Amino acid sequence: MSTSITLFVLNLLNLISSSNASSSAPNIVFIMGESIASSAYFFGKTAPMPIPNIQWLMSNGVSFPNTYSASPCCNPSRATTITGRHAHKHGHYQLNPNTNLYVNGTWNNHEGLDPKENNTFFNFTSKYANYNYKYFGKIDWSAGEHSLSCRVTSWCNKVNFPFTLNKTKYDRGFGWYDEHGATYHDKIDCNQPGPNCTQHSKDWDAVQQTADWIISQSQQSENKPFFAYWGSWIVHPPYGTTKYWLNQVNESMIIAPEWVDIDELHPEDFQSSMKKKMFGDCCTDKYKKEIRAHYYANIAEYDLMIGVILNALKTANVLNNTWIIITSDHGDMKMEHQQFYKMVPYESSSKVPSIIYGGNNLNVQRNVIRNDIISSMLDYFPTIMDMANIDWNKTSENVELDGYSLMPYIVNTNKTENENGNNELVIYDNFDNIKDRPNYIMSQFHGDEIHLSWFMLRQNEYKYVVYGSGKEVAPRLFNLVKDPNEMNDLAMNVSYKSLIQSMDDTLRTIIDYPAIAENVEKYNKESFVLWRDSFLDEAVFNDTISTEIRWRVSWEYDNNGSFNAINEWLKTPNDTFVWSF
Repeated sequence: MSTSITLFVLNLLNLISSSNASSSAPNIVFIMGESIASSAYFFGKTAPMPIPNIQWLMSNGVSFPNTYSASPCCNPSRATTITGRHAHKHGHYQLNPNTNLYVNGTWNNHEGLDPKENNTFFNFTSKYANYNYKYFGKIDWSAGEHSLSCRVTSWCNKVNFPFTLNKTKYDRGFGWYDEHGATYHDKIDCNQPGPNCTQHSKDWDAVQQTADWIISQSQQSENKPFFAYWGSWIVHPPYGTTKYWLNQVNESMIIAPEWVDIDELHPEDFQSSMKKKMFGDCCTDKYKKEIRAHYYANIAEYDLMIGVILNALKTANVLNNTWIIITSDHGDMKMEHQQFYKMVPYESSSKVPSIIYGGNNLNVQRNVIRNDIISSMLDYFPTIMDMANIDWNKTSENVELDGYSLMPYIVNTNKTENENGNNELVIYDNFDNIKDRPNYIMSQFHGDEIHLSWFMLRQNEYKYVVYGSGKEVAPRLFNLVKDPNEMNDLAMNVSYKSLIQSMDDTLRTIIDYPAIAENVEKYNKESFVLWRDSFLDEAVFNDTISTEIRWRVSWEYDNNGSFNAINEWLKTPNDTFVWSF
């Protein structure tokens, strides 16, 4: 956070504090969804499913639709969000097993935060503003979590395994994959909303626990603010739902996304689509719509869960003095670009919904959509510090945050409009009006379901993506205002050469991406070798890697060739990324 921006925000805190003079410090509720794309909230548009609680928060708060995950995968996203620091700034020792290998970042789902990490927005609000905090539901930000398959497939993402797309030769032409494709599982023996008719019992339990804690905190600690965090598992695939929620979706509004031929895919898209099992027999337009219908049905049920928290705040009579942040760890591809799931830089994967609501005791704008602000989930940490009235200059940890507070765009200086909000929706679209903060963000990912590490810069209307060291495959460039579906790659258009150079220069001021890609590859190989050498019996290792990792079916196509591919990969220098298929 730059000094000038910090001072600007601190000037606003006097206004915020004055509204709290006759009440206790404001409470904070952070709702972290799972796999919810920003586009799935249909900001300023008609949604194909009922989301009344989300829409209430929109109409009574400020929405930031152009918000991006700093690393669009479960653990790295949460780790970067609660610390406010980029994925390459989280050094820790590898856990589960404890290999004594030092890891320089939250590279994949296994490499999250050191369990002793204290520089989080939870700890800071507790230490500097006396908040009681508690988190519920899906946490998933610590190192050493997730499955063996997740680890091994991440380490081996650059291995050029043998495969075939010949449908008659092997496995219906799916190629090399370690996911199960876009699927859904329905529980159709019930037809009512709520926790008694659901495939998401864990979420209903967790959201009720969150609500109960909010009420108990309000009763027991009237003069001490609380910070409640609820993380959902819904909408993570497979997209399980019920007859009731499917019936809430207006399927006539669902459009099947356009796909290009496989031989027209960018090399890195080819790898991600194949690894997610999206080749072969997949997928008809009818099936694409079915997947989307199930996805939206899940979001409708998730909305009802959000209502449980809102009702708890109302029951406890603290809604008027509470900040609410609602977002998601990352998005979900929803069948665009022949993909489902996350992990890629496309909008549906990397961009998340973001709504910030403040109660009537707080000076907050209402019914506003800020399309003009390019935001990162890293911005939540400094924003929460401002919500809690914490003077960053008085903290002692010497932590350098990578985000910028959103408070200047939330605070309402016209108190007469505060309680009832705007009668009409106000949408800001002009990027040129953003002068007091950098209007760009950086995102990155290095784990499974990709081939090369990727690095993305979103700046105003443009998105620039580079892979590996930048030399292996072509970069990408999209104008997201003219081409929101990212179908027209401008990177090979010579008229954009200077823009690409400028955006690459900006990206390098944030991250030395060739060095990071090389460091990640070094980590991948060292981790793999440590795991391989932990087996006392080579035959047990061979059996484990070929039959117990989720690529087991693909491995059978060419057992010897798969082992040879790994051996060739291990010989390759860490600064050399070979691409072939």
